[in-house]
Amino acid sequence: MVRELLRHDFDRVTLLADSSQVARTQAGGFDGIALFDNYVAPDVWPLHAQNCATRNLVFSFQVNPGFDSIVWPQDDPNTCYRAPAFAPGGGVYDWTRAADRAAAEAASRGRITQSFQTTVELQTRPGLTNARDGFFLVYINSFNEWHEGHQFEPSKNRADLTAAELSRRYHNGDQGNYRLQDAGIARQPCARGTESPLTTEVAETSSPRHTRNRSPASSFSTVPEIRDAGRGKSLITKITK
Repeated sequence: MVRELLRHDFDRVTLLADSSQVARTQAGGFDGIALFDNYVAPDVWPLHAQNCATRNLVFSFQVNPGFDSIVWPQDDPNTCYRAPAFAPGGGVYDWTRAADRAAAEAASRGRITQSFQTTVELQTRPGLTNARDGFFLVYINSFNEWHEGHQFEPSKNRADLTAAELSRRYHNGDQGNYRLQDAGIARQPCARGTESPLTTEVAETSSPRHTRNRSPASSFSTVPEIRDAGRGKSLITKITK
């Protein structure tokens, strides 16, 4: 149905499933997989890539900083709610302490680098489906999913938080834009020790943001940096091989 709807607009349509079940992916008519779960660590991506190769499926894995979800306040001592673990590493951090913030940032930076290098290496590895078919796709997860704490969109520097924001125990780091800066690893050598096969062009453009009337306590684990009278930035990335 999707291919039929788009066949007059595109020469080729590639459908990717957010699934590691390659048999079901193939049976469903998809061309490959693209995982969005940041708890699926890059260490296991080679297995998924190999599984795809056995069924002639392409694959893509996301560049991500891990996971740092908001924690919902709980008044019921008998609740079954469990706060999601910090990823990577499962560390527990006190965001009022500079040393803990630095440790959390270091873990996030490490995941950004590892995830980028791993997805590039696997997608260019001879013998796997992507290299054979000339398919290459790198994406980030995510640009602005603040409630899950893996946004690349810049946040306020911790020093710029108001007293009210500090009282909500937001997880803002000392440098609010470090993740977006680290996205520049596309210009650094890849995992195989060679120069990156990518040229990444990044443009910033304004797009509407609808955050002003949302409750910060229920919407964000970090305070977003909002500029231009409530309009934020969108990231447009062109990746060429």
